[in-house]
Amino acid sequence: SRVVDTSWSSMETILNSAVDDPPSIQEEGTPLVLAPAGLSLLADKTIVSFDAVNLEDTYWHMKARQWSRLYRSTYGKARSWTYNFVIFYMLVYIVYLLLQLEYFYKDDKTSHTLEYILMGVLSLAAGYTSPTFGGFVRLIVFECYAAIYFFFLFDIVSKPGLYMSVGCSVGGVIFLTVVNWMFSNIVLRAWYSCTGSLTSEIVVDSDAREEGIHRCEIEETHLFSPNTKCIYEGPLVNGKPHGIGTWIDTSYQGDFLRGYWSHGFPVGPFESVEHNTRNILANLRIIYGTNGGGGSWITKKPLSVGVGSIETCVSGNFFKGYPMVSHLTGPIECKKGNRYLKDLIDGKHYIHLDDEKSMTTITVNVDKRHKKLNITGFESTASSVTISLTSDRRTRDTRRPVRPAKPEIILETPEDVTINTDALDNIKSDTKAFSSEPKKKLTPHTPPPNFFKPVSPSQSRSKRGKKKGNLRLELDSEWKPVGETEALLFIHGFYHNLDDSLKRFGQFLALGHFPPYMKPFVFNWPASTNPLMFFCASSLASDNNTHRDLKKFIGMMRHAGIKTLHVMCHSMGSRFFLRSWPILRSLFARRPVLDNDSFSDYSALSSLGSYGNYGNHGPFQGNSLNPDSMVLQSLTFLNPEYELDTFLNDYIDVRMFCSQVTIYSDSRDEALKLAYSLTQQRQLGMSVFNKQDIAKEYNINLDELDVVDTGDLDRNMNDDFHGYFNINKTMVEDLYELIVTRKRAEERTSRLKLNNGIYRFTIVPSSVVQV
Repeated sequence: SRVVDTSWSSMETILNSAVDDPPSIQEEGTPLVLAPAGLSLLADKTIVSFDAVNLEDTYWHMKARQWSRLYRSTYGKARSWTYNFVIFYMLVYIVYLLLQLEYFYKDDKTSHTLEYILMGVLSLAAGYTSPTFGGFVRLIVFECYAAIYFFFLFDIVSKPGLYMSVGCSVGGVIFLTVVNWMFSNIVLRAWYSCTGSLTSEIVVDSDAREEGIHRCEIEETHLFSPNTKCIYEGPLVNGKPHGIGTWIDTSYQGDFLRGYWSHGFPVGPFESVEHNTRNILANLRIIYGTNGGGGSWITKKPLSVGVGSIETCVSGNFFKGYPMVSHLTGPIECKKGNRYLKDLIDGKHYIHLDDEKSMTTITVNVDKRHKKLNITGFESTASSVTISLTSDRRTRDTRRPVRPAKPEIILETPEDVTINTDALDNIKSDTKAFSSEPKKKLTPHTPPPNFFKPVSPSQSRSKRGKKKGNLRLELDSEWKPVGETEALLFIHGFYHNLDDSLKRFGQFLALGHFPPYMKPFVFNWPASTNPLMFFCASSLASDNNTHRDLKKFIGMMRHAGIKTLHVMCHSMGSRFFLRSWPILRSLFARRPVLDNDSFSDYSALSSLGSYGNYGNHGPFQGNSLNPDSMVLQSLTFLNPEYELDTFLNDYIDVRMFCSQVTIYSDSRDEALKLAYSLTQQRQLGMSVFNKQDIAKEYNINLDELDVVDTGDLDRNMNDDFHGYFNINKTMVEDLYELIVTRKRAEERTSRLKLNNGIYRFTIVPSSVVQV
């Protein structure tokens, strides 16, 4: 056997390296190649072996992920029972008192009372705060507590000569702890190498080999706990995971991760469920454009594009430090032409985890304004649709026509239909309920029973058996998928750099779980990360050079095939977009004016006096006849920082191009109150709660402007009530329905109610626990 060279390389080199030749498969019975020290690879000669299978880098990378979460602090919520820590520290405190009073005879109340009170307070503080920290911080807290414990116990406080030596000793212990935590991967790697605690068995059976799927197992032996296993199932290229694969780690907080791998490392998108916890993480990709320098000072750079990978928490404990951002591609400076975004999309730098999944859910709703059907992810001018249940192996004959009748949809089905296919195992379904769920429902985040139980190669082959077809839904040929033509663009506000905007938008997308046809984009402009640069950022938001970069970026989106655009602006990002609207207008097609459109009367322009930002072009210039123009489907302002008067001057023209303009505002917003104090201008986000009075004051029709009051939401927000749109689940779901299903506020009746022209959320306050 020869030794495989797996010297450490930088992550960037590994991810960007090109793979030319696939791995070769040895003859049956050939000895398996040994990996370097630390992994002893044991081959079963009765199983087909793989040449140069090397999971060492993969194993240590996945272990580093696990240890990072294990020792990481969480937001607010205690990671374990608080009373356990309080009892522990109070028992230590009682032992301390007994030793002081009975052994060291320090019963002089006048000189030691303050010492006893201080140790009692420190014990309670350590007990109550430790559960909110990760394991590393808990260990540091205990070491500091123990140092103070012995400092008083041995009366070092009265021996100044020992201060230096004791301080150096305590500092050395804490330093070693920090070094051990920072380089735990290397320390444990050396430990496993010396003790031989890891063994690996590569199992490649004939069925899996034909499908390009291989199973690799690594067994971990522990001194004080049962043995655990790490399993990889998926394709291998040059002996390393590459493609869509699954990693299963049966140790505590180990990853059950399925998604995309590149040269041995998970690069996303993927979903990860921790073993024996409630924690779920998701990784997704976002395409971005940036001309911001990203520092505390206002610095502008040439427009660049790239793709970022964002890993977020979506359930269970939310770890501090998440979301985490890595740049897979770029930033690439855009010098000439509009090909850059098209190259990123066509080159599969952007992918969605659900790209390869079958469609199992279809949302059909009636667009009352346009008197047509809307189907999420599809487009057509047809007035009816036929939905069929099909399989990869055969086509179902069961069809369910859905036809619109003037304001509603009528579902017509036969009385009884029997679905008899291999994929359904002869399960009968009542078509009225349209239900064909298996007897036991398994979600992607819930491993099947005995999933982590090791399976022998013979069992693996026998249990795999003959594959059955995957069920999916199909529409008739009149309805075409929107494909790569729809996008959601996020423009951040003040006090954000590129990574901040990717984190915020990535968390929103992960909680919303947007469909794969909705391509996510972020535009980062020089908003500064210095709170003292507010006026400078506000001025730059009106800078024409920055606006031209945004126009170029949206133009590249159009060149990449995007036909329908949703724009979501937060805070000062609203100012940036609306100030740039005069030069963006030429990219979009004017929307048709309907007979029942309350905005068809544009005489209100005269009451506003001038055309404001539109110069001599007037507010109605657009590309209504240009087939290459994009459709601005929705425009959403989240806690907008923009002058009310100027917005009303812009609104009429914007509504000529966009059929859905929505404002989410909170009367408690401290950031907008501060902006008003600084500028003495009525802020849009604080003034729209009297929409009817504003319409009368300015003689303007605001019936088509949806205003949503978020003042009743009280979960997942800080004291400024300004930036919770991406973590408040109620708001995320409402934005999802607005963007994906294209429903107006009046149609989102499950969570919104109209009150004096303003929509409010129907939600029970978090303080109510029983009624």
